[in-house]
Amino acid sequence: MKRILAFVIAGMTLLTSACSSSQADSVDTSTKVLASNIIIDNSKTTLSATTLQSAIEELAPASLSASVIVGTWTASNYPDKSIGTVTFNSDGTFSVSAGSFRVACNYVDAPYTGKWKMVEGTLLELVADVADGYKGGTGNDAGVMDASSKYPSVLAFTKSKIILKDRNFASILKPAS
Repeated sequence: MKRILAFVIAGMTLLTSACSSSQADSVDTSTKVLASNIIIDNSKTTLSATTLQSAIEELAPASLSASVIVGTWTASNYPDKSIGTVTFNSDGTFSVSAGSFRVACNYVDAPYTGKWKMVEGTLLELVADVADGYKGGTGNDAGVMDASSKYPSVLAFTKSKIILKDRNFASILKPAS
């Protein structure tokens, strides 16, 4: 039994060293494989992507731009677990038509409107047009879009999700269906 095991181990060692040295010497670095041609198994993930290229784009878009924000989103708010619907318009306005959007106006429920703008492609500035009775002001701070306003930072984003945080609240935006 010991001889067989020693023989198997010796054979595997020779085979492994022979394979690695011959493979390393024969790798064709000029051959290109397109990520769009590599199929992935997404059955154990939440990805909708079926190729490596589409998975990369789904997980890490090039940047968060104003054009990504424009549209209607479902907002899941935490820690109160409320839900809302918010629409970002290309003219820099937004409207909350249902439920709540806590990072924009912490304790006010729909309907309300406001203004938004991108700051350096990583931050979203939000100012609601409605008074937040809890804070005693308008918007998510003083109601003006200047350096004194709070900028909810974008914690994470993909093509299908944007996570914003503002003090004690976080809102996860997903495209409305």
